[in-house]
Formats: sequence, C-alpha cells, structure tokens
Amino acid sequence: MMQTMTTTTATLEAFRTSGSDRDRDALLRALVAAEGRAVRRLCRTHERDPSRQEELEQDVWVAVWRALPQFRGDASLRTFVFRVAHNVAARHVSVAVRQVDEASERVAEPTAETTDPGQRMDRRRQRAELERAVAALPLVDRQLVSSWLEGMSTAEIAAIAGMTVTNTTTRLSRARRRLMASLGRTT
Repeated sequence: MMQTMTTTTATLEAFRTSGSDRDRDALLRALVAAEGRAVRRLCRTHERDPSRQEELEQDVWVAVWRALPQFRGDASLRTFVFRVAHNVAARHVSVAVRQVDEASERVAEPTAETTDPGQRMDRRRQRAELERAVAALPLVDRQLVSSWLEGMSTAEIAAIAGMTVTNTTTRLSRARRRLMASLGRTT
C-alpha cells in the first residue's frame, strides 16, 4: 500500500507539472491500483446487477479521469476519488429509479480470501447479506456507511458527502444502527 501511495503521489506531481493526457492516464492507473477494490465495493452497494456494476465502475473511472484537472489538493486524492464516485453513483441510482428497472436481484460474489470452502461460503453469505442491507438504506445513508466500511474517517466522509463533520457523525451513527438492526444485531 505504501508503494502504491508513493507511486500515486509521484504521478500526481508529474501530472500537475505537465498537465499532459499521458500523465493523467498514468495517474488514473495509479488511482485504480490504489482504490480500485474500494470503488468496486462502492459500486456493488449502489447496483445489484453485476453487469451494471461494471458499467457504473467504468463510469466512475471516466468521471475521475475527466475531473483530475480540477483536483486542487484541498482533500486527499482518495477523498477526491470517492467524492466523484459518490456523485456518479448517486446519478446512476436516480436514473435507475426513474427507469424503474427491476433487472437482476443477484449480488456479485466477492473473491475468497481463504481456501476452506465452508469459510468461503459463510463469508460470501455474510458479505451478500451486508451488501443487501446497505443497498436497502436510503441513498445518503448508503454513501455514508459504504465510506465508513472502507475505513474512511468521519472528516473524509463529510468531505465526500458535502456535510459538516457533526452532521455526518450523527447521520452515520443512525445509519449504522439501522444497518445493524436490519442484520438482526444489536449495537
């Protein structure tokens, strides 16, 4: 991870210096390497259909590429990527709601991190259950919880959502309680 951050930082500086499409492409590749899995998980929380998840993820990365020249450095690159991803995902959801597309109810299976088939199945079931519970939350809560599950700080989540830290903390706390209740767990 440290190597990826160093590469991303160096690539950002090269892009800021030159502004060339080649350096922007290199920066995007570094960001995909650093944040690709997290963006993929965010897309899974906003879209259940695996093929549309891929489309959403591609749309996110295209939007990040287009937005890179506007990156001012007010927040981290990670926060910037997630802010763009949130905006693209929110637009995707609003379009899907208007179209009332009741396509697939499937949830993509995450990659296994263990070789024990029983543990893999249990982990897949738990992850699918969590993804369904997150997807059932209202859009803003979904964004907050998804960012929280990615290990972001409250300040980073607030920057992504365009809220104050206090409001983010309150809403995130309530969203986590609703999520835990829907999973049948107590806080």
